[in-house]
Amino acid sequence: MKTEYDFVDIHLITHSMGGLMSRSFLMKHQQDQAKFYVSLYMTINSPLYGMASARLGVESSPIVIASWLDLATDSDYIRRVHRWHMPDETAYHLVFSYLPGEEGDGVVPMNSQLSLSLQDEATKTYGFEAQHAQILKQEEFVQRFHKILAEHYEKLGLNKAD
Repeated sequence: MKTEYDFVDIHLITHSMGGLMSRSFLMKHQQDQAKFYVSLYMTINSPLYGMASARLGVESSPIVIASWLDLATDSDYIRRVHRWHMPDETAYHLVFSYLPGEEGDGVVPMNSQLSLSLQDEATKTYGFEAQHAQILKQEEFVQRFHKILAEHYEKLGLNKAD
């Protein structure tokens, strides 16, 4: 895409597993010293510290799904991507959600979405009362998302058309 469109700046917005995968991408991107800049990064309801359910599957299932190995709480993959820290120049917006009476958003537990180290890395942290996937349709979240983009464009000296 870089070759075809010749961009220099990207905004990386991710949901759920995309947050974990994109963190790995950012880590590799920084090591490769790519020719583009990630100025805005957002994770939404992402299992950034893994899932206990994946760990249980790895430990007790007669058939182990390959992705469970990485997604399992305290896996080598989880530890590796969390030894790396977000570059200071990347605005990181950490979005989490929860449901009353639940451990998290009904899919991802709060401790995986919102650890203290992730909060320390984040430029800003936002919480919403919403189910895991329903947050993407929630009006309050959508308005906040547009506000974040508008503020970011303004900071870069751009308007939305740019």
